Amino acid sequence: IILLKHGFSLPKAVSSGLRIKTKTPLSYKDEIAVCLAGPLINIIIALLFIKVNTDFAIINLATGISNLLPLPEHDGYKIIYDTLALCTDSEKADITMRKLSLSFSALALFLSLYLILKLNGGYWIFFVFFIVTVKEILFFQSKLKNENK
Repeated sequence: IILLKHGFSLPKAVSSGLRIKTKTPLSYKDEIAVCLAGPLINIIIALLFIKVNTDFAIINLATGISNLLPLPEHDGYKIIYDTLALCTDSEKADITMRKLSLSFSALALFLSLYLILKLNGGYWIFFVFFIVTVKEILFFQSKLKNENK
């Protein structure tokens, strides 16, 4: 954000980590660059620390990769949305992203359930994807009600 010469607010804690808002709107291309910067830094840190502190490296790698997932409030969601919005209108990009997010979270929900049954653990993963899936289903239901009015 600093390199793009935009002002920003102090970081705010959200469910996926920290959120920094710019004081002026970003173009889609600038927003893609900003959203890629965080996960990229996590991955670079992981590579730099892999031989020094493996646990720290793994945490950074997991954080970087998880932020690239196509889930609301994650950088991956915004990167894909902005890329779609460059090619089509924002309404179509929004609907496409909601469908992608719902599909991904439902798949992850079933995979996490499988892990619980096979490994007898990983309940928190199931809980996270359950919440995201329910949230996306409720969004689609409200969208359908608004379209039918």
